[in-house]
Amino acid sequence: MYEEKHVDIIREVVNIGVGEAAAALSDLVKSRVFIQVPDIRIMDAALVPDYLQDEVQNLGVYITQSFQGRVKGKSVLCYSREASVSLLEVLMGKRETLSLSESDMATLQEIGNLLLVSCLSGISNIIEDRFIFDMPHVTLNGRIQSFKNLVSDIMEFNQAVVIKTEMAVKHTKIRGYIFILLGFEELRSIIETLERKMLGN
Repeated sequence: MYEEKHVDIIREVVNIGVGEAAAALSDLVKSRVFIQVPDIRIMDAALVPDYLQDEVQNLGVYITQSFQGRVKGKSVLCYSREASVSLLEVLMGKRETLSLSESDMATLQEIGNLLLVSCLSGISNIIEDRFIFDMPHVTLNGRIQSFKNLVSDIMEFNQAVVIKTEMAVKHTKIRGYIFILLGFEELRSIIETLERKMLGN
């Protein structure tokens, strides 16, 4: 349904957002942070759980954040257990297990907020819609029920913009996955507006 040019439009906007997020994270960790977006795709939300299990065999942490404006949806940031440990190591110091203190949770919440809001703010600015964001919620995926809860969140929506990210900080590379979840009509409205604003169609 969506052509490659539509994915390219979203990629261009998202790259602006992750650039801003990288600058903010650099200030947070007092070290240069680079974020690349090697892959973006649009898929039915029903396919996301299988995609996630193929890409992230051992889910460690996921962060969810709802947003609303003229359109409403939810964004999810996922890290494998290994990536989660690496992320906390570069931020908080060496560790061997993914056990989260209140300070860890607050740090991950801030990172999630920076990444998720940055990606969506670029979109909202171009379509001239002010998104209102809920506080992000951090979940440590230590039980099967946690993954079931994530799937339940995903299945509330029809469509997903899937953004694979590669973060490099302090010589450590950390892969994460962002899912922007929307209804069919909401996603179509966003893409049509982006296309009109950016390409003059």
